Amino acid sequence: MTTTELTPVLVALQAGQGAEDVADVLDAAAELLGKGVLDPAIRILETLDVTRLGIVASGALAGLPLAALSGAEGCLAEVTTVEYLVGARTRRSVSPAAGGSALAVVDPSEGLRFAGCEVAAVRRYASDVSVRPRTPGSAAGC
Repeated sequence: MTTTELTPVLVALQAGQGAEDVADVLDAAAELLGKGVLDPAIRILETLDVTRLGIVASGALAGLPLAALSGAEGCLAEVTTVEYLVGARTRRSVSPAAGGSALAVVDPSEGLRFAGCEVAAVRRYASDVSVRPRTPGSAAGC
């Protein structure tokens, strides 16, 4: 899944003239993201019994209601409580949650300069955070 593939979906979403148009576009977004993003995320969240998920979406993903999009496994909002965050650092006032933790910092184009910093910020709230694979220099600029 690339920004190039999502861009037409976002353009169509902005041009939507009514609820039916928006629903059709969101169905197309769910189709694009289901197999590669939504379904694996739901399986991970269920396996780790995660009760809260903070989403830091950027680029094309920031324009989509990720928690409401349904893949074959359902939608994120059916599995856990979903929060949309500007960054992991914005969640300072919340104490560490009991139970399992999961973190995915997705930066395939290496264009998210501060993505590596998000890992350190999340570690303040969840003691069991693993990162694989780690991109060399990903914490630069923190």
